[in-house]
Amino acid sequence: MRGKPRDGSKGGRPRKGKNKIDPTVVPEERQVFELAKLSMSGEEIASILGLTRDRLYKDANLNTALNKGHQECNASLRRKQYQVAMRGNVTMLIWLDKQRLGGKDKSEFAGPDGGPIPLTLAAKKDALESILERVASKAPAQ
Repeated sequence: MRGKPRDGSKGGRPRKGKNKIDPTVVPEERQVFELAKLSMSGEEIASILGLTRDRLYKDANLNTALNKGHQECNASLRRKQYQVAMRGNVTMLIWLDKQRLGGKDKSEFAGPDGGPIPLTLAAKKDALESILERVASKAPAQ
């Protein structure tokens, strides 16, 4: 038989919705903005500041600060990507082309008049012989 808990609590499972976050804590909007600017998620910010996630998103001022911080973070990233691309980073140039300008890799193959590529048994044989010759030429002599 178990007795009452010694720590003074009533024991049992904690009530749903109860947590140890102090509802009287009023974070500064500036804190939320600065943390969001560092690309922290709403959950991370709420945890650091001792808030519930719902409170962060439902409080109009805090939500505005969160959105502005995330937007500033995104703008900084775009600025840096652009600088890297303009310094000649080909990978970044290609990536930005695809993201911002709708560039695509085109790998379309077609036969005559845009139809299917005709493939005959002779063509397969020739391709296989070519591959075997290349492999044989690279093999060390025995």
